[in-house]
Amino acid sequence: MKTDRLPASHGHRVLGAVLCAFCLAALFDPLPRVRAAEEPLPPPPSALEVQELVRSKPLNEESWPAWRDYFVRLYYAYDVSVPKEFCDRIGEFFGDPSRQSGRTLREPWANDPVAWIAFSQHLQNSKPLVADQLVAASRCALSAGDPWAMSSHNLAASLILVNGEKNLAGSPRERLDEAEGLLQAVERRVPQAPLAYDYGLIAFDRGDKAKAFRLLRQGAFDHSESSKFAVVYLRLWLQCDEVRPPFAGEVSLFADRFPGDAAVEALRAWALYRDEQYAAARTVLAKARQDDEQAAQKIGAAVVKRIFETKWLTEAVLQGKDHLKARSFTEAQTEFRKELATNPDNVVAARLLAQTLVAASS
Repeated sequence: MKTDRLPASHGHRVLGAVLCAFCLAALFDPLPRVRAAEEPLPPPPSALEVQELVRSKPLNEESWPAWRDYFVRLYYAYDVSVPKEFCDRIGEFFGDPSRQSGRTLREPWANDPVAWIAFSQHLQNSKPLVADQLVAASRCALSAGDPWAMSSHNLAASLILVNGEKNLAGSPRERLDEAEGLLQAVERRVPQAPLAYDYGLIAFDRGDKAKAFRLLRQGAFDHSESSKFAVVYLRLWLQCDEVRPPFAGEVSLFADRFPGDAAVEALRAWALYRDEQYAAARTVLAKARQDDEQAAQKIGAAVVKRIFETKWLTEAVLQGKDHLKARSFTEAQTEFRKELATNPDNVVAARLLAQTLVAASS
């Protein structure tokens, strides 16, 4: 299970907040901690069992141990369809100011690493993202304990998420290096943990696009019950100029896995656009916007505009574009003017004619 930590911005504000007492104690504790032999991670509950928990035991201080048990068992279980209500209730519970004192959790949760992880995941999904508070909470989780390397993984995910934020302690390179080291610790302790998505985000931030796309693609398949990870991978992949067509086939793999998902369908429209299947792109995008306007906007307003403007790509405009690309400015002007004489509302022809005139005079 993962509450959906998507790469919002990559950055940092000054990490000068109040850390929990555990965090401060850990900084000055000279004695190394000896880790007892760790038991195997218990198998996850089924989606039906989670639904029954949500229905029968509202989350409160008394029921937290039962909810905590499911949270732990679901943490790396990306193939379980976790009811949204389960994640929402936990986020609401620890996001409640009555369970916080400044930037720390109140008792009895202040010493519980799982409570801190749940609080961190609430902050990861909050808008606007408060980067310094998120990193501080994630460090508190690790200082309180690291059951099945969950706190290590949670801190790594937080560092990746905020890597592009400004005004945070350390450099982006240092944050990515720390996150990578934490993920390697997770691998040693929980070899079955699927970490491709996290490593893919690190590779992307480091500029290794080929490695990033390979890992993000694997991560999107690992998170088989959530389309949001596929959306991140496909969006980054489609916006990369270094990637060459065809595009639609790759996106269709995920459209088949998440049928009717408006965000994935919008990405399929973008892929069709990049494959120059303009009519199909407009049809798919129009349907996605009809189903869920907000989700369809995940490809960006500029891409949406470009796709719908393809209706103006007549034969004359396409020929004019070829002439413009070849820097045959006179021929390009002729084609664009011919189109505007027939279709004076053709905004693409008008824009390209203006570009041609500027290019010819420079």
